[in-house]
Amino acid sequence: MAAKATGNFALIEIKHPQLDLLGKPYRKTYAPSYELSGSVAQIISQHSHVQR
Repeated sequence: MAAKATGNFALIEIKHPQLDLLGKPYRKTYAPSYELSGSVAQIISQHSHVQR
């Protein structure tokens, strides 16, 4: 649902508190976890459907 004043909208994916957001370290760098990457991909997909 778009905000009346701005026309903007928000897509939110709610995760449980036990979810790991970062994967294991690799060369002192942390990548996004599998679950977080999947959530981002799902939000991007939903965003493209909402814009149509």
